[in-house]
This record gives sequence, structure tokens and C-alpha cells, in this order.
Amino acid sequence: MFDQILQLVKEQMSNNSEITSAIPTGQQEAVNNEIANHVTEKLQAQGTGGVLSMLGGGFDVSSITAGLAEKLGDKFGLPPMVTSAIVAALPGLIQKFTGNDSPSENGNGLDSLGSKLGGLFG
Repeated sequence: MFDQILQLVKEQMSNNSEITSAIPTGQQEAVNNEIANHVTEKLQAQGTGGVLSMLGGGFDVSSITAGLAEKLGDKFGLPPMVTSAIVAALPGLIQKFTGNDSPSENGNGLDSLGSKLGGLFG
């Protein structure tokens, strides 16, 4: 699951020039890893009920984004404008991960969700 989230983080962040231009050279990979780790840990903390709530559209993304901006600012010295932009990009990432944006796009639909979640609670 971490690998799928990391790939989505890379895609989501690379599509935002405001974010990529503000991250110091050589730190992009570390920032991506930190974001993916944070999201993975928060999803695991939600447990099965939280994941099912996410699938049903009743999921509060703020429970995943909580603390991320501060963590990125402290660890990488990113300015608040950049950390806010990263946090603002996460709902789109979560939608892509759960397949709520387009069930058949890029294998992110419900058919592949079981394989993504397989490593979440195991």
C-alpha cells in the first residue's frame, strides 16, 4: 500500500509547480516519502471502519492531513504557503487512492482496492 500511495504522492505533487518549485533541490524524494508515510500511518490508524467510511464518501480527510503541514515545515523548513498547498492537494490524492474519482481509471477502482488495502491491516 505504501508504494501505491507514494506513487500517487509523486504524481499529485509533480502536477503542482507551486509546490515543486518551493521544495529545495535534492529534498523532493524525502518530502514525497514523508507525505506517503504520514498518509499510510493515518490510514492504518483509521482501521477498517475508517476505510469503509472513506469508501462511502463519509470520510473526513482532515483526520489524515492533521499535523502534516507542521511536520513538513519542521523537518524540511518548508514555508507555510507550501505546506498548505501540499495539504490542500491531499484530498485529490485520497480520491485517487480510493477510486472515488473514476472507478475504472488507472486500476484505482473498487476491483483493485482490495489489493491496496491488503497490506493496510496485515
